[in-house]
Amino acid sequence: MKKILVSFLFLMLPLSSQALFEARVGYGTTKMDEDNYLGSEVDDMSGFNLDLIFEPPLISEMGFGVRYEKMTMDIGSGTEADFERISALVNYRFIDLITYFGLIATVGISNDFSTETGGVTTDNYDPKLNYSFGLEGGISLGLFSIGAEIGKLKGEIENPGNPDIDISGYYGKVLLGVGF
Repeated sequence: MKKILVSFLFLMLPLSSQALFEARVGYGTTKMDEDNYLGSEVDDMSGFNLDLIFEPPLISEMGFGVRYEKMTMDIGSGTEADFERISALVNYRFIDLITYFGLIATVGISNDFSTETGGVTTDNYDPKLNYSFGLEGGISLGLFSIGAEIGKLKGEIENPGNPDIDISGYYGKVLLGVGF
């Protein structure tokens, strides 16, 4: 009887905790540590992200994937900057049943930074190594999940002939996902 009860309880686990893949979209903002770009007041950047995460069956509490982010910031004097980032992603969930909670980290593998002033785009910037680490948590509703992520982003953009642009800061994201 105990074996039947344990088997039944195992089958009742949410599908999202047994998913092989998870796709998530999110919106977030980064509050920058340094309010300094050529004397302007750069406070934050915000934008969207898309995560694709593979969760191997034998180590289902870990996930490996890729994150695409498109962030925008106003750097003053009518200049807007765009930061596109593709990064490797790894997460580890301490809890992954109906709710989930764990650690997440990313390392930028492809970055693009450009500014636009009066219709003129400049893209001769060189993003340096950037990475993030944080906490993620949420609730799984069958195949769907809703959650949040908070953490720290570290990175700089090399600006030829000018001081580097420091994009380091604390970030927060709201995430919607589907597991399959």
